[in-house]
Amino acid sequence: MAGGRTDGLTKNFRAGAAIAPYLILKFGGDDQTLVPATGPGDDLIATNVELAANAGERFDAAIGGLPEVRYGGPIGRGKPITSDAVGRAVEAVPAAGVRVRIIGFSLAAGVLNDVLAYRPAPGFMTG
Repeated sequence: MAGGRTDGLTKNFRAGAAIAPYLILKFGGDDQTLVPATGPGDDLIATNVELAANAGERFDAAIGGLPEVRYGGPIGRGKPITSDAVGRAVEAVPAAGVRVRIIGFSLAAGVLNDVLAYRPAPGFMTG
């Protein structure tokens, strides 16, 4: 698969809500709890690995390497990515003067529900 994952740094967290595989995550109620991201304004921190987690369960989240993420729409290769309303990756295209969070950069072009690798590089982007 083009843009395939390379396992890297993972950290164990508690799920603050049900978390599907390959979603972008943000902090929940404390430093050890993650929940699915709900948009580009969230503090994006990691992505879930290939296993789902129920609320309250411990799970591993990818914070390094070349992890995979579920696409929420078309994304071009090398494009900055952020979260949609349910934690899927979408291309970050902020309006002029608007600042959004990004989780990293896509390593392969894809469309809705593709699961492809990305390069983690959390940060901000302003249109």
